[in-house]
Amino acid sequence: MFKLDYDLVLREVRGYAEDLVRRGLAELVVLIGSLAKGDYSPFSDADLLIVVREAPKNPLERVAAYINPRLSLDVEPMVLTVEEFFEMARERRRLSEEAFFRGVFLAGNKGLFEEAKRVYERG
Repeated sequence: MFKLDYDLVLREVRGYAEDLVRRGLAELVVLIGSLAKGDYSPFSDADLLIVVREAPKNPLERVAAYINPRLSLDVEPMVLTVEEFFEMARERRRLSEEAFFRGVFLAGNKGLFEEAKRVYERG
C-alpha cells in the first residue's frame, strides 16, 4: 500500500515556494487543494496558488515556468497577478475562500496575503 509522507512533501513544497520568492518569480505562494485540506491520497499533486507581479495573458504560458520535474510530486500551479488576486478576493470567488481559510501559506509577502483576505472579508 502506498502512503504519502505529508511532512516530507510539505517541506519540499515549502522549499520550492521559498525558492520561487527568493528568485523573484513569485510574490506569494499558497498551497490549496487536497494537501491543504488534509484529504489527500498517495497520488495527490500539489495545487499551488502563485501570485506574481506580471504574467502573460495566456494561462498556458503562465504555468510553464512553475512546473518542476525534479520534485517528488506533481505541481499544479494557478498563477495570478497581484491585481487578479485582489479581484478574486473582492468578488469572493470560491478559490479565494479556499486560499484564505483552508490554504497553507508557504512563502512570500504575508502582508499581501492578509490584505487580500481583509478585502475578501469586507465583501
